[in-house]
Amino acid sequence: MNRIMLRITCILLLLSSLNGVENEAIPKTPTVETKKVFSVADCIAYGVTNNVDVRKSRIAMQKAEWQVISQKAKYAFQLNSSITQDIEEDTKSYNVNLNRTLPMDFNVRVGVTKNETGNEGTASLRISKVILGGGTLAESNREIQNSLIDELTTQNGHYQRIRQLKLQVVRAYYRVVRSKQTLDIQRRQLDRAKQNKVRAVERDRLLDIANADIQVSENEDRVLQAELDITSAKDNLKRVIGMRIDKVIDVSGEFSITITKNNLIKDWEFAQKNHVDFVNYYLDLKKIERDIKIERSQLLPTVTLDYNASQASNETYDFEQDVNSSIGLSLSWTFGAARDRSTYHRALLDKQSADIDLFDITQRKLLELRNLDRDINELIQRIGIAEARLKLQERSTALYADRWQNGEIDILEFIRNQDALENSRVSLLQLKIQYIEKLEEYNFAIGR
Repeated sequence: MNRIMLRITCILLLLSSLNGVENEAIPKTPTVETKKVFSVADCIAYGVTNNVDVRKSRIAMQKAEWQVISQKAKYAFQLNSSITQDIEEDTKSYNVNLNRTLPMDFNVRVGVTKNETGNEGTASLRISKVILGGGTLAESNREIQNSLIDELTTQNGHYQRIRQLKLQVVRAYYRVVRSKQTLDIQRRQLDRAKQNKVRAVERDRLLDIANADIQVSENEDRVLQAELDITSAKDNLKRVIGMRIDKVIDVSGEFSITITKNNLIKDWEFAQKNHVDFVNYYLDLKKIERDIKIERSQLLPTVTLDYNASQASNETYDFEQDVNSSIGLSLSWTFGAARDRSTYHRALLDKQSADIDLFDITQRKLLELRNLDRDINELIQRIGIAEARLKLQERSTALYADRWQNGEIDILEFIRNQDALENSRVSLLQLKIQYIEKLEEYNFAIGR
């Protein structure tokens, strides 16, 4: 029996060792982290969540919301209580008051006083209302309405910041695209320079060989510079969207554009209704017009109507005694009302200043849109001319290549023609990217 158990144990140990050898013999497949290629939309979405300025503006919106809650708290109930100790008679009295301020300067106060001596108490009610020289709904709600307007202004600023982020992302993104496209062009120039050198060596023309060597060296330097430009452009893009600089990001170097003409008249109407400068102006104008109405009412004397009622209790806390009530009317007025008149006239001057601001905003915004529209139309024409010039340059380069192979021209003239072809491509690329950037500036300027 012991021998059988020993054999089984040996077999199990042998199998386990073989299994370990098999596991060690099979190499583990390394996990390769895939590098995501970001599009413009991906960069904008990432920036909306992570951009520093957008995150701060989101916090500012939350603070504005809390400010509204804080202003609305002025109409909340207030509970006050006190205990008074009489030193000579060694007695105590208790007082509890419940106060609340309502819109239009209604003030309500309910109180109960209990005297420890004789277990007597008094209940009281006081209602007051300003009926002249104030007490309007606009005046009592001024802080609340202003905080609501400030909240809307903050929200408009947040959405404006997102639109501004979109413009910044487009500029930073296409800076990377421009650098990558330029690198491709420089690499093609370097390859052609090396091919020219090979052909010059085959012909054994020393001058052509020397010029080809110079051309290869210059293009190698341009390729190196283009690679450094890509790295710098990617770091700038990461900064704009709020990504850590030490992280890896890549963008597609391919892009396409669709040429469209803007409708300046309709876009101007859209801007007057939707751009943040106009929207915030009309919100501020509401505050100014409300202040004028309120300050005008403050020029009158202040008249307050009061109603007071009280009832005392007996020793058993039964409020069966008669209610003592009274109605009062009070009037107050500062001779000359210099402060109120000064505040009222300052509000009128604020309205005049706001009218000037509207004229200035209209002028600046319309001038900006007209300039951008002219720039876009000019770029459309220049793109058409550059595309036609590139086709002609391609035909010219093909003809120069035939002439150089036939020995009709030297390599310098052929190289100059090749450079002209690549410069035409670079110019067309830059014009297309400028068009995309100008179009985004135009959309930002109209508040779209």
